[in-house]
Amino acid sequence: MKRTRGAAGGSSRLCNGGLDAGGGPTVPAIPPAGACADFAPGGGIVAGYDCGMKLRAVVLTISDSRSAGKAEDRGGPAILEQLPALDAVAVHREIIPDDVERIRAVVSTWIDRTDVILTTGGTGIAARDVTPEALAPLIERALPGFGELMRVANAERNPLSILSRSGAGVAGATLVVWMPGKPSAVTECLLLLAPAIRHACQVLRGDSAHADPA
Repeated sequence: MKRTRGAAGGSSRLCNGGLDAGGGPTVPAIPPAGACADFAPGGGIVAGYDCGMKLRAVVLTISDSRSAGKAEDRGGPAILEQLPALDAVAVHREIIPDDVERIRAVVSTWIDRTDVILTTGGTGIAARDVTPEALAPLIERALPGFGELMRVANAERNPLSILSRSGAGVAGATLVVWMPGKPSAVTECLLLLAPAIRHACQVLRGDSAHADPA
């Protein structure tokens, strides 16, 4: 891992192909376990530093309006706020449009390069809600319990939650979780899913101490 010293405050900056400020999908290097980053509001890297063996997370907001700058991204920050509960740190954050090929290309780039990919948006039934369709060919093992829990847990408070197509699955050695676009729903989902996400990622890492309970 190459490091440079910040000119102003002497802070350490992380220089790695997986932690790019431009937000492009090209990732020439696998972010190492323990690579951590602070993000500017627009998604750029502010600083990088070592933070132990935490889970590596990629955070994707999927929205036409937000990728075009016509609306504020609040779903991505909602995910970032919950990463400590997952014992995870973000290695990449990006806002992409509701486009099947674009979603699939970005997610494909990070499979086997990060522990978990967390997306928000595009899980409804509108014509442009295509996140599940974009991810379906990439998922090798579906984890239906994730989507079931997200829908059932919110059904009493929001009966329309049963229309959500949120879910999760395993792609390579990476856990992929796709959640609704509403920030409050993202927070609720991650609070519910945190134990399962942590356990699944440890199993996918090959940690024998986290034997699969199923």
